[in-house]
Amino acid sequence: MTEVAKRLKDSTRTLCRVLKDNPDIEGGNEKIKQDRLDLIETLQKLSKELTDLSYSKHKQDLDDEKKRQGRLEELRAEEKNLIQKIKSIEKDHKTAKETATKH
Repeated sequence: MTEVAKRLKDSTRTLCRVLKDNPDIEGGNEKIKQDRLDLIETLQKLSKELTDLSYSKHKQDLDDEKKRQGRLEELRAEEKNLIQKIKSIEKDHKTAKETATKH
């Protein structure tokens, strides 16, 4: 699989995950537009590099994007964990408040 195809597949997978987690239609459309613009820009850069026979910049861009995507996944996992902690704290607070009200 070529790097461009892999990147497109990863981008599509990420977009599907975002839409599944947050089905904000308007925001989703904006994300699709931005992803499309990013892909066009990447293809234009790759085309220029193919013409110039210089691939190192494209490889570095892909590596940077992979790092960014990895960090994004880490942040999503951290956010999910924090949301669970907040819910647990809210539940504990509610229970403590109800207990205090009864006494």
